[in-house]
Amino acid sequence: MREIRAKSSFVLTEGAARASAIDFGSPEQIAEAFRQADADGESSLLEMRQGDIVDPPLSEEEFGQFDVAHARFVLEYMPDPLLIVRNMARAVRPGGRVILSDDDYETLRLWPEPAGFAPLWHAYQRTYDRHGNDPIVGRRLVQLLYQAGLLPNRNSMVFFGGCAGEPEFENVVRNIASMIDEAIQDIVATEHLVHRLMQRLTH
Repeated sequence: MREIRAKSSFVLTEGAARASAIDFGSPEQIAEAFRQADADGESSLLEMRQGDIVDPPLSEEEFGQFDVAHARFVLEYMPDPLLIVRNMARAVRPGGRVILSDDDYETLRLWPEPAGFAPLWHAYQRTYDRHGNDPIVGRRLVQLLYQAGLLPNRNSMVFFGGCAGEPEFENVVRNIASMIDEAIQDIVATEHLVHRLMQRLTH
């Protein structure tokens, strides 16, 4: 299996025993990927390339040679997600598969909902808009596949959540709490940018 990944993952597979990944993160992130592969005894199966999925580091001969292309939690951060899906379509061989996995932040529901959560979550989604990204791209995946010239044949939703009686509930709570902390940081950072812009416009 050959794998190419960027951001959370941009995956291309070829054959059955080799994985190669593209990551436009830091060298430290790439080193961490190798560490995890080594811990699982799979480091010999992994190749990493540092690059950008807008212009993936593939030779002309490599395009059209992969069995599967997979993007996971990538498109929500892309100003032009269709360009990424078209790159993926170009990368796979005839009869190959393109798999997209991404978020739709509007579907998150908590009950009982903490006071003030709804406006905070809404403001967090607006930080995506202001960066030119899409917090609800998850609902657009089938359309993006079709616009890239592909024939979508399956669509499903992954449930994220739980209740207090489940063994993993504490991890779910921690995950949501970290998302809220990230939301607050992004809102503050974005508001600072807006404030500076308004100062420039009014002076």
